[in-house]
Order: sequence, then structure tokens, then C-alpha cells
Amino acid sequence: MESGPAKILSTFSTLRERTFRDLVAEKASLLSFIRRRTRNGAEAEDIYQEAMERLTRKLRTGTVPDNPLGYMYRITTNLINDSQRHNEQPLEPLDDVAESLRCQRPQPDQQLNDQQHLALFVKQLNDLPVTLRSIIVLSRVHGVSNKQIALQFGLSAKAVEKQINRAIRNIEARMAQQLESEG
Repeated sequence: MESGPAKILSTFSTLRERTFRDLVAEKASLLSFIRRRTRNGAEAEDIYQEAMERLTRKLRTGTVPDNPLGYMYRITTNLINDSQRHNEQPLEPLDDVAESLRCQRPQPDQQLNDQQHLALFVKQLNDLPVTLRSIIVLSRVHGVSNKQIALQFGLSAKAVEKQINRAIRNIEARMAQQLESEG
């Protein structure tokens, strides 16, 4: 059992590793953020790598930012600005700024429409046999691979794929019929 400084170092090391893992899990959203501003995939990767390197250096000094994800976004923003200054590229055109300021939430009528479609989908899903419904939920909601589902249900991965595709097509067709009869 650790005590004193050894325990503090162990706790900090765990916190540092968890922080690093959490940020690596955010790689896709960070790269998307960078790509939107640089419009250059290779440069986005370079900026991401530099930001991770700077974070790693900060973690090595024994400091964990209070908001690591916010810290990463700040680093990437600074690196993007530096890169644009260096390349003498103008900042985002006003059209892009206006687009980024646009409300990302759908309008109320679209929200209602989406809710109605979701309710209809759930109803159609609930009408499926329990096993098929479970396969679809495992695959599409929980992201379980077809191979893992196949092992769980004693099927081949190809059979799982075919069942999912057939069920989704049937659900879509029944939803289209339902929406057409209502409209």
C-alpha cells in the first residue's frame, strides 16, 4: 500500500493518463474543428499533433488544466491563428463566420417533425420480433459489431448483416406508407 509522496505521484499519474485518454477520444471533434478553420486536412493533422505535444509538455510539468478539453481548443485556436499569420492567409471570410453563428438547433416545426418520425420508427421497431429488435438496437444504438452480435445470438456475421438490412428496409417502407397515408 502506497503512502505519502508515492501515493500522490500515483494519483497524479492516473489523473494525467485519464486526461490524456479523454482528449485522445476527442480527436475526431478536434480535427473537425481545426479543418473547418484551416480548410486543409494535412495542416489540421499537424496542428492537432502540435496541440497534443503542448498538452503533453504541460502534463509532464505536473500541471493538469482544470478544463483539459477547453485548454486543447484554446491551444488549437492559437496554433490556427499563428499558422494563418505565418501563411498570410486572411481569417475566416464573413460568410463562414455568419454560418458558424447560425443556430445549430432545428426550428420548432422541424423538431416536431423529427419527434414524430422518431416515434413512428420506435413503434415500427417495437413491432419486430424481440430477437431482431435486440440485434438492431445492439448494432445501431450501442455500436456492437456484427461479429459480436453473431456470437451472442449463434448466427453468422453475414446473417446478422442481412437481418439488419432487411429489417431496416421494411421499417423504412412501413414508415413511408404510414407517412403517405397521413399526409
